[in-house]
Amino acid sequence: MAEPSPQQSHTKPRALVVGSTFGAHYVRGLAHPDSPLTLAGIVGRGSTRSRQMAADVGVPFYPLPDAPTMDESLAQAQLPEVDVACVVVRSAISGGPGDDIVNAFLRRGTTVVQEHPAHTTSVIDHLFTARNAASTHTPLYALNSFYVNLPTVQNFLHCVDQVREQSQVKAIEVRGSIHILYPVLDIVAHLMPGPLPRLLLQQDIHIVQHPAHPEVVNVAIDWDGTPVDIRLYNRIAPQDPDNHSQPLFTCIVETTDGELSLDHVHAPTRWQPRSHYVDGHITADRNQLSSHIVGDPRYSQEPTAAQIFDQLWPLGVQRQLSHVLAATIQQEAFGQKDLAVVQLWQDIAGQLPAPVPIDSVPPTPIVFASH
Repeated sequence: MAEPSPQQSHTKPRALVVGSTFGAHYVRGLAHPDSPLTLAGIVGRGSTRSRQMAADVGVPFYPLPDAPTMDESLAQAQLPEVDVACVVVRSAISGGPGDDIVNAFLRRGTTVVQEHPAHTTSVIDHLFTARNAASTHTPLYALNSFYVNLPTVQNFLHCVDQVREQSQVKAIEVRGSIHILYPVLDIVAHLMPGPLPRLLLQQDIHIVQHPAHPEVVNVAIDWDGTPVDIRLYNRIAPQDPDNHSQPLFTCIVETTDGELSLDHVHAPTRWQPRSHYVDGHITADRNQLSSHIVGDPRYSQEPTAAQIFDQLWPLGVQRQLSHVLAATIQQEAFGQKDLAVVQLWQDIAGQLPAPVPIDSVPPTPIVFASH
């Protein structure tokens, strides 16, 4: 992609992406013509991959030098003035320097979007740093749970809102991976109506490890009167922690009139109306499908891997950044309910048994034959 024209650069706020592994998805989102910001550069330690990525999208690469403090490192990197820094580097909870980078940008007066996960104490520290930044304007901070911003998940959430207007939500069932427990809880929080920060923190949580399958942990939450059951797959390949995250996220919203389901975060949303019989005969039209895809027709088909990484994920990044840009105060960018979800994640994670270590092996392609 060609470097943005000077006119484009002046009509949009500017952003840097720090990190090029998962940060590549932020780069794709920002480099897209429909991005709400102009990508001003990529910041990294200087790997060949990072430099090539910057060259591919036509932006400068800024190597981050070693220095006694992160503030000195950013100063020595001679970074351009930008409106937003996307910090996509492992945080302290994952053994990385991401939190130090976040605070250094905030002290410079730069709004920061940090990719999850981050510890509650780190998030609170970032909010405090943002509030006390010695700059002409107060920067904002947001922790991005990522998956809730995908258009397919947003489609599901909109469908849940429509169902709730016409029926009663009775329960929520979720399957998810320990890898994205925080994003799973954030999606569930968006399923629940109203601001519930104190209620979230007071919920009764029951955690039971499956007696015959220690990789499976069942988490039962009474969420303001709605039962939420999460079947969590608590396993990690220590030498390959980014893999073996299936199931990433599936969800069924049970209502009095049927079930709304999302098979995975990139899936179409499906509605299955409840069957009803009178005198042994089903009351529904016999030509009616037993279930059907609902919501935005743009997301009514299963996507390819290329569509996921080239379209859905960049759109998710753009949505998060648009949300932060639209915020005028910290509460609008990342508020009390958001912080409460981080705390809920910490509460649950603190009660979980240690993840079961597994070996990392590639999946076997399965071939299905027609009968």
